[in-house]
Amino acid sequence: MGLLDRFNKQKQLDGLAHQREKRAEATQRGDVVPIHFVEREWDKPDEGPDDIWGRGYVLRDDKGLNVYEDGPELLALEAIVTKVAGVSFYSDALQDPAFAPGQPLTLIPEPDNKYDATAVGVWDASSQLMVGRIPKELCGAVGDRINAGQTLRVMSIWEWVKKPSEERVGLKIFIGHA
Repeated sequence: MGLLDRFNKQKQLDGLAHQREKRAEATQRGDVVPIHFVEREWDKPDEGPDDIWGRGYVLRDDKGLNVYEDGPELLALEAIVTKVAGVSFYSDALQDPAFAPGQPLTLIPEPDNKYDATAVGVWDASSQLMVGRIPKELCGAVGDRINAGQTLRVMSIWEWVKKPSEERVGLKIFIGHA
């Protein structure tokens, strides 16, 4: 890469950083940034026999910029993107098409859970198959929203898959207002 190419690349990166700053300022003012789900795949080539790749949806704003999981845009929308914890204990259920990216899901509080009374299970839309739980650090806030009667939009947005078997080994979900 020549000097001119590096200069142009840095100029492009500076422009993206400026757009992100403006978006963060707008979010802090209370402006809502529209979020779109954009289909993507990610693969790190040739990781050997344990090759894992991802596919599903990433979050973008109107200008096509990434909306990050810890970004102010999701906070302003009271939305969460998180991995599902404990999926290895539910590997059979995890393979069901009901957990593919784009599918609606259900969250069910588990007040009788002997290990954590604030636990919240992640289930398919018909509440027939459990695939894991939301991470412990999110359970209190999400459980409070459910118990307060808020209707939440919950959707599978990303899956990690083993190659070549296509066995699903991980799941990421979106939780937001309906």
